[in-house]
Amino acid sequence: MLAFLGPISLIVATLPVLISGLSAGAQAVFDLAKNSAAAESKVFVLTQQLDLHAETLSTIDVAAKLTGKTVDSLAGSFATFDKNIAKAAGGDKRLSNFFRELQIDVTNNEQALRQLFSVIAAIPEGERQLQVAHEAFGSSSEDVLAVIKETNGDLFEAQKRFSALGLVLSNDAVRASHEFQRQFILVDQQIEAVKLRI
Repeated sequence: MLAFLGPISLIVATLPVLISGLSAGAQAVFDLAKNSAAAESKVFVLTQQLDLHAETLSTIDVAAKLTGKTVDSLAGSFATFDKNIAKAAGGDKRLSNFFRELQIDVTNNEQALRQLFSVIAAIPEGERQLQVAHEAFGSSSEDVLAVIKETNGDLFEAQKRFSALGLVLSNDAVRASHEFQRQFILVDQQIEAVKLRI
């Protein structure tokens, strides 16, 4: 239909469609970056709250997603773990004995978590395994147990495997995403303030 207009007219006639498509594509890329930064920012916040590395938490997140959960949905369990490790390190007799019997080093959260995953995975499936997971992670221990099984109890190997797929986030990456997310929130608030003034 537009062929009779000639090549220049054809370009002019199709230019708005091309610009609209590019604009939609740019918006999609921006939305993807924004959503990615928001997800990575959550991992950064968890690294600060739980004293665990981003690599560990993002490995857990990938394994959790394979079981139908996310690291966000398991945050309460890992907060319980963090509190239990702190109490054991602080001298709580019951928790100190619990972790000592499992040969878990309570002086380092990262090491303790890796050891605990390994120990729980080595316990035959059943009530004892569930008891140990419940004592360490609290009421949502079944979900954490599914993640432990997904990683075969070896966070280091799971991290290597997921890293090869480009799924593991570094501490620097989540820190940068967190800062990007903060800047985006500030810009968004500025835009809203301008809208209110108009």
